[in-house]
Amino acid sequence: MTPIEILKDGVLPDAGHCAVEVTDDATGAPILYASFWPELDSLLGRLARPFAERPTRHPPSLQAECDPELGYMQRPPDHVDALPGLPASPIIAAWERLQNSEYSLRRWNCSSVAKYLLVRAMPCDVYEHIKGAERCSQEDLAHIAQSEGVLEALAALPAMLIDCQPEDVHRLAAAYRGWVAGPPVGPPVPAGSR
Repeated sequence: MTPIEILKDGVLPDAGHCAVEVTDDATGAPILYASFWPELDSLLGRLARPFAERPTRHPPSLQAECDPELGYMQRPPDHVDALPGLPASPIIAAWERLQNSEYSLRRWNCSSVAKYLLVRAMPCDVYEHIKGAERCSQEDLAHIAQSEGVLEALAALPAMLIDCQPEDVHRLAAAYRGWVAGPPVGPPVPAGSR
């Protein structure tokens, strides 16, 4: 097995990947693709180079991100969350300012950036009601830690070490869609009490 096959087969922990595509509401045409990868000359960039050569730091489209010949995800996404109604301009402005910021697997990774972009576009009152939905709860971690399989335990490792992961952004998107579909009556639910 080559290292790439091992990673694809889930034998090693995989932090995953997350990106944001802004499309025109009327036509569906892409306006912006924000996908945050480590700098090419960083330690992570150099370590990944023998297995997945990236032509640029940030892929220009979802198609490039999924292309098996390019050094990005090289597979289709696990989730595609549509969040209609979010304004494009805050996401575009924020991406222009931060796309060349320094990557940190633990604190400022692709999922951190995707979450930041989405939160920048959300109305403050909506975010106030759904904030915290993106975090993996202690109950989630306890359930994973009690699983019998070694692979499940290894898969849980990133959740304990990395501040924001793709699943966190997926949970945030689901909470936003739920709120837009019909906000609950009453005060916000405190984080961690779900």
